[in-house]
Amino acid sequence: MPGYDEGVHSCTIVSQGFGTTKNGTEYFGLIVMPDGGQYEREVSLWVNSEPNIERTTSRLVSLGWDGEDWTTLNPAAEDGHSFKGVTVTLVNRHSEKGFDNFDFPGPPPTVRVGNNEDLAKKLNRLTKSGTKSKPAPAPEPEPEPISDEEVPF
Repeated sequence: MPGYDEGVHSCTIVSQGFGTTKNGTEYFGLIVMPDGGQYEREVSLWVNSEPNIERTTSRLVSLGWDGEDWTTLNPAAEDGHSFKGVTVTLVNRHSEKGFDNFDFPGPPPTVRVGNNEDLAKKLNRLTKSGTKSKPAPAPEPEPEPISDEEVPF
């Protein structure tokens, strides 16, 4: 169940860090507290592709990071950068399952579908799919003989 209304919220960043989803997708996360709220929410900034890395870099630079060294995003590191206390404007869109989904303003993300044969082969290897021989096509049924009564001559 969502804890917050859909729409624009002013939020304060309370922590940050790198993470990986249960599916193995890597991201940089910002834990935020919406103003007047009681439940923290996580904003995932994806780092699993070149376009996502560029978008994430741009967003983090706009929040004050120098964009030079990803290791500095660990605030405990020497010269680490902390976003703690920074106020951001986020949009909450409820997911299909009814959960809060906070993200930076902009159009909802779109899925771009393409053909990636290498990825398909990799997935076959990982899931041991595609190794079975394809079933032979079903034989075509033989036509039934035509009776003499049906022949017009």
